[in-house]
Amino acid sequence: MAEYGLTIGAIGFSDFIPISEEAFASIQDAKQLLLFGQAVEEKLDLVLENYADLERSVIEVALQFSIFPGQTRALLIDGMHLVNRRVANLLTTTRLYLDQVPHDISSTFGKKADLVTAFREATNQEYDAHLGYRVMEELRNFVQHRSLPTHNMGLSSTIDQRTTPPGIQCRAIPSVSIRALEDDPELKPAVLEELRGCADDKGRIDLVPHVRVYVESLGRIHLVVRRAVVPDLESADVVFSEHMALAVERFDGSLAGLEAVARDDSDKVVEREYLFDRITQRRIELVAKNTDLDRLSQRFASGSLA
Repeated sequence: MAEYGLTIGAIGFSDFIPISEEAFASIQDAKQLLLFGQAVEEKLDLVLENYADLERSVIEVALQFSIFPGQTRALLIDGMHLVNRRVANLLTTTRLYLDQVPHDISSTFGKKADLVTAFREATNQEYDAHLGYRVMEELRNFVQHRSLPTHNMGLSSTIDQRTTPPGIQCRAIPSVSIRALEDDPELKPAVLEELRGCADDKGRIDLVPHVRVYVESLGRIHLVVRRAVVPDLESADVVFSEHMALAVERFDGSLAGLEAVARDDSDKVVEREYLFDRITQRRIELVAKNTDLDRLSQRFASGSLA
């Protein structure tokens, strides 16, 4: 008959706090939930950090243009290469997020969980509602099967009358070519037609506004998951904190190596679950960092003085 309890997984440590089989099972369930909660927040953070890298790189190219106008030719080439890297990285992590999060939900809550359906419905809703979402999804397929995402890098300087004296605003404008997309037979005709409607007179589409809308859409999808799992994660936090508090009361010193174990009749450990609060802390840090997700496209950095 198995014996369950809390102990420290260290050589020479023998103290043991008995717990019930039900308590051990609750720790196992809580661990799975907490790992899920951290994992989905980490995956969103990958998306947002890659998005930040893209925005930062576009600003960097514009900054270089404003300070070193004699290097314009090199900036056009190197800038487009840099933005291509950033966009490819972003599209890779957005696909990772969209593929892996529903799998994480299914593994944690079951394939028929309501949250699986809610996630699919949220992605469909964002796709239908926002051209930026449709464009970036098509562009991801284009990048995977056909070519690089950015086909032109424009550099512009315009007079900004909002400052005294008037300033010169420098911008870097990565764009997608309609002609390049037309060569892809897999691209959805309806989306291509939408893009033709917003292209400039050279058949180019400014990429960054669509990226911003797409990332904001992913933020709204994530909020569906985050809000749905809050009660479960809070309950899991309580399970961990209560058992850790019990160990603090009993064991002297650090709780490094604290584990819930199941031992057989010969005192051999046959199951174990490590308990540590870093899972919860990391999730809370990421939630606090990545907030206000449904207004991402409305916020952008600018070097303007006005």
